[in-house]
Amino acid sequence: MKFDHLQLKNFKPYRDLQLNFKEGVIIIYGPNGSGKSTLLDACFFALYGKVSARGKLEEIITKGEAKTQVNLIFSQGENSFNIEREITMRGGAAITTKCTLKTPTEIISGSGMVGKEIEKILGMSHDEFLNCAYVRQGEINKLIDATPSERQRFIDELLQLGLLKKYEDRISKARLSIVEMASEQKGAIEELNNQLGKKDQSDLSKEIEHLEENEIKINTEIKKLNESSDQRRNAIIKLEKIIESHGEIKDEIKNLGINIKRNSEELVASKKAFSKNNEEMANERNGIQEEIKKGRILEEEIDNIILRSETEIQYKLGSLELIEDVLNNLKIEIKASENEIGKMEKLIQEGKCPECGKEIEGAPRIASLEKEREDLSEKIILFEGLNKEWIECKELSQKIGDYNKVSVEVRRRGDQLNRLESSGKIIKGGIQVKQELLLENQTRLKKLEMESGEDGEIETIEMEKKSVEKELETIKKDLGSLEVKREKVNLEKVQKKLERIEIKDLKERIKTLEKDKSDIELIIDESEKLKSYYGMLRVELRQKNLTRLEILLNEMFQTIYQNDAYDQIELDESYDLLVYQKDGEFLNPRQLSGGERALFNLSLRSAIYRLLIEGSRGVIPMPPLILDEPTVFLDEGHVGKLSDLIESMQNIGVEQILIVSHDEELLDAGGSVIVVGKESTTNRSEVTLI
Repeated sequence: MKFDHLQLKNFKPYRDLQLNFKEGVIIIYGPNGSGKSTLLDACFFALYGKVSARGKLEEIITKGEAKTQVNLIFSQGENSFNIEREITMRGGAAITTKCTLKTPTEIISGSGMVGKEIEKILGMSHDEFLNCAYVRQGEINKLIDATPSERQRFIDELLQLGLLKKYEDRISKARLSIVEMASEQKGAIEELNNQLGKKDQSDLSKEIEHLEENEIKINTEIKKLNESSDQRRNAIIKLEKIIESHGEIKDEIKNLGINIKRNSEELVASKKAFSKNNEEMANERNGIQEEIKKGRILEEEIDNIILRSETEIQYKLGSLELIEDVLNNLKIEIKASENEIGKMEKLIQEGKCPECGKEIEGAPRIASLEKEREDLSEKIILFEGLNKEWIECKELSQKIGDYNKVSVEVRRRGDQLNRLESSGKIIKGGIQVKQELLLENQTRLKKLEMESGEDGEIETIEMEKKSVEKELETIKKDLGSLEVKREKVNLEKVQKKLERIEIKDLKERIKTLEKDKSDIELIIDESEKLKSYYGMLRVELRQKNLTRLEILLNEMFQTIYQNDAYDQIELDESYDLLVYQKDGEFLNPRQLSGGERALFNLSLRSAIYRLLIEGSRGVIPMPPLILDEPTVFLDEGHVGKLSDLIESMQNIGVEQILIVSHDEELLDAGGSVIVVGKESTTNRSEVTLI
């Protein structure tokens, strides 16, 4: 199995990334903090939906963004798989909003279903993937620091030895169930023998006959009680109808009382409205008379003002505006003439010509001044005549306007009087209808009051109904008791019949149970042998794997370790690790130096990976071997030896090895190189393929 393509969007420092992976060795190179390990974290997250042990889901989303998307394409042999995950921030929390896995045959959706399918495809859980194929930065000593029992459990699970333990446990549980079954069979046989000794065929027949007689008696009593119950139910129904009828009459009487009160109130209101309408009609008639009087007075005044023909009156009224314009112009001309005469008089007093304004000798010329005064006098006479005529026309216009208003008001009041007369007829008709309805309701009320009878009679009927209901309840209880009794008799009768049938085959059943008991005892013996076989097989396979793992561990350690101070590494049956020195002394791996522990861990993880490949060829597709910063604790010499380990893993058939490192010496380890750096302006990570 190998990674083919990775696509990231807003994943940690990567805003948008498209990256193709090749086969063989892939070196992911770059300075610390550039985002190298993030690429492998993204691959692991795509597979299992998990982040680092201490990480949170929110931390994988690029700061300031709402969601992240990861798309990983990986292949297993000829088959290609495409997994997509999307994480979105909602309400301050990160949630999975998309998770799909496209296989060659189907598309699977949902985190749970996709997770199960990934474990099925890879043959390992996320913890097993981390401990087997993914040597993460800062976790190089995880297997070394584990207790022997933890190390045994982990390696057994990887090598599928846990299945044998599960089978062994299942057989133990099954054997306990079978032993319990055998005990039950033995007890059943003893019980049947006891029953066979106690039961008698003739006694059972007599008991059944007696039970059938009791059943007939109970059925007869139940029939009588049912008839009595039906009679009382019918009586209750009749009484309820009487009570219900009385209640309906009472309700109708109550409603009629309400309706009569409402009818009376509405009748009073209608009469008041009719009276008010009549008052308004009288007021309108008086108003019309008053307006007619005003009109006659105005007609006399108009006649006194105008003694001419109607044509002249219309002419004067039409010329009113024209006269106003002439009067206004005359006012302006008179004012101008008065001003001009004033100027001329002043010039004459000063000895100047009133026409040209120049000084003249002798008496001033006043001919033009007299002419101006004559014109002014004519204009004033004309103005006074026109003004008198204008006043006369204005007064006439005002009187005629008032007369027209009176005519309009007379028409308006006439229309209002007509409306009030129509409204009065409607109100009067409504009063008649309401009086008839009131009389009808009062008549109906008297009739119902006569039909309702006395309340005491209904109370007697209700007491009688309660008495019958009480009797019915007693009958129901008696019926219930008889039903229980009949059911008990039936049950006993059935049990006796079954016992009679069972007795016929009891001996044959005992024989069958005894045979089954023998077969069960044989199965118990066989299950004990099978349990022992699984236990021995597990021990044998574990020892075989331990022996091979110890050999591979020593080979890997010798491949990358230059110092010859250590003779060999031992992995005992309890999965305890010991490192033997040349002098025969041994050390626990935790006692090694930091660099030696790193080499020891790489050797152990590589040996486990090799052992899995040897034991699962063609069965489990091994994932890529991932080494995250494997040179952290290594000196310069051992960094070079790490290339030998990588080459040895290639030689055994590992399709893809991904190494994250900032060490330039590993660039010559072969294969392709992915250079990771940071953009200077955005501080985002970017990759370059070499």
